[in-house]
Amino acid sequence: MKHSNEGKQEVGAIGMMTLATTQLIDLMKDGEPGDRITYEDMQKLTGKTFGTGGNGNGNLCTARRRCIGDYGIVWEVERDTRSIICCTPAQIRGRAKSDVRSINRKSKRALKKLGTVKLSDLTSETARGEHLHEISRHGSIAVMSSEKISKQLEARDITTAITPAKLLELWKD
Repeated sequence: MKHSNEGKQEVGAIGMMTLATTQLIDLMKDGEPGDRITYEDMQKLTGKTFGTGGNGNGNLCTARRRCIGDYGIVWEVERDTRSIICCTPAQIRGRAKSDVRSINRKSKRALKKLGTVKLSDLTSETARGEHLHEISRHGSIAVMSSEKISKQLEARDITTAITPAKLLELWKD
């Protein structure tokens, strides 16, 4: 069975993007903070449905990612109003804080899972090394995304972004 490229638009050398995704990006790329686009408006434009079980949700996810990367515009879904909203800087910061808390919880959960594996059950040195690297990686992520680090950063008079090396110095304090 051949795959059809019908309804898809070429995007550079990376791959194909559907017409619905392109239409959504065109609609969203000039958004201003506070702008709202309803699911109904997107459905009229693309012919796809949005929301729980909608066949256009993947297109919307791709369009939102592309708007961030290509245009520096952040759109968030508001389920209760069945729409997306172009975020203000304060909303973007709030979302980023929520993302960090989520990352912290996921890393702690991964550490608990990894802690259930006995090194003696891993048959090769390579597997043991990879396992220890994963523990180290998730431990570092959990520590660096912790409330303690956030409070230490807030207590400082920071005027520029902190490099990872300086962040490690803060953590040692």
